[in-house]
Amino acid sequence: MSRSLQIVNGDLVPTGSRLGVVSGFDKLQQDLDIWVRARYGDDSHHPSFGSVLDNYIGGTISESSELAVRSEIMRVLSNYQTLQFQRLQETPEKFSGAELLDEIVSVTTSIRLDAILADVIYRTASGRQGDLQIQVRV
Repeated sequence: MSRSLQIVNGDLVPTGSRLGVVSGFDKLQQDLDIWVRARYGDDSHHPSFGSVLDNYIGGTISESSELAVRSEIMRVLSNYQTLQFQRLQETPEKFSGAELLDEIVSVTTSIRLDAILADVIYRTASGRQGDLQIQVRV
């Protein structure tokens, strides 16, 4: 099972004299949130990391921008899943079924005044279903 430092609202979480750690399902949930919210191209070691969702800020809200947001979220999650699969093939002992993104069940979007809201439902390899909400202000 792999682990990551716990992050809440962009900050590391202290637990006493140590930093909080996430693993399993919680790690997957945190990873997906970070991948979708991180700016595309900011990590030179992982060129497919991040999204271009911040490019929609200041744009107009329309059905085409709603479709673009949905497509971008699917692209990011597919990239995450591809990278995770590659790492799984290299070192399968480092992963548990709870942290493996098995299926992107749905990505639904809706328009609210100045934002596009996205709700992502996914399933892990252990069969647990997760939910990720993303708000893109435009």
